[in-house]
Amino acid sequence: MNPFASYPKWGEVDPLPVRGMTTCRTGYAARLQQLTGQTSCAYCGMDLVDTFEHWLLVSVDHVIPQNVATKDASWGKWVHNLYNTVLCCSACNGFLNRFRLPLNAQAPATFDEFCRIRDEVFETRRKRLEKRWTEERAAYDSKPWQARP
Repeated sequence: MNPFASYPKWGEVDPLPVRGMTTCRTGYAARLQQLTGQTSCAYCGMDLVDTFEHWLLVSVDHVIPQNVATKDASWGKWVHNLYNTVLCCSACNGFLNRFRLPLNAQAPATFDEFCRIRDEVFETRRKRLEKRWTEERAAYDSKPWQARP
């Protein structure tokens, strides 16, 4: 499921920047939740507000990585705004830290083009995470912390 379907119509309103706000959980993640109604990780589906311990794992992922805007300023007007972010757990966000756009990725000329690229990147990242979760589950199931005879 594409989480962006529940976002306000960003093309008609001023996007809310995430910079300059307080901590993730009480600042921009809370604002993202208020605007979209989302309470689960966009990638793995874990409920992030059902327990205090899950709430501590709340993170926000920039789907188009922020470093893209530092390399090409024309991405900046879209990359640093909430419509480029999804609510996620810290595990999924950590697994995604090595994701980069192709070096030849061209900055979009329009908001609609940016959204198309963002949606493609989101789906690519989600599929990569499914694979990573399968690998992590296998590692967990092998109980590597147990002493071997």
